[in-house]
Amino acid sequence: MPSACISELTTRIREEALRMGFSNIGITPARPLPNSERFTMWLSEGRYGEMSYMERQAPKRLHPGLVLDGARSILVLALNYYTAGTFSDSPLKGKISRYAWGDDYHAITKARLEALLALIKKLEPSARGLCYADTGPVMEKAWGALSAVGWMGKNTTLISRSHGSWFFIGVILLNIELEHDPGERNFCGRCDRCIQACPAGAIIAPYVLDARFCI
Repeated sequence: MPSACISELTTRIREEALRMGFSNIGITPARPLPNSERFTMWLSEGRYGEMSYMERQAPKRLHPGLVLDGARSILVLALNYYTAGTFSDSPLKGKISRYAWGDDYHAITKARLEALLALIKKLEPSARGLCYADTGPVMEKAWGALSAVGWMGKNTTLISRSHGSWFFIGVILLNIELEHDPGERNFCGRCDRCIQACPAGAIIAPYVLDARFCI
């Protein structure tokens, strides 16, 4: 595909993603995940806790081409879930995370991803793709940090300057080439407030979470 066509297609995809309600979109090449040895070590040390599926599908998580044959681009979509409101101080009422105040985010995010993929196929009939919303062998946060959606915080959460960490992440693997983003700058600096604040001490080092301690 000529570079002019790639640029035009990329622009249309970005515009349509925002029109569909996604708060941000990033694009990165579908390649073996950089710094994969950190993930491999995390697995070997058993820090995934009860998430045994992380180990079972490790090769696919590191190589998107094993998930979608011929994968060339990865779209990372952010969907803002912040909802204004306050918690009751009553000891008889529990505090529920804002991400769980509405309907199942897996279904909501997946539906929008599928709608965007359908549109991409109309724009480029040769396009093939797969959509994932926290349910497949894809490292959403890692790809998000490589696609300028945000940066990986020391608490291993993807952080955006515009939305903090108040967003769901969806991924579309595509077999077509698109214009890619530079990675976002890491703005954590020397701050380690997340490590100090973790009530279970699960953030055992910057960028290392031990799920066995996580509440």
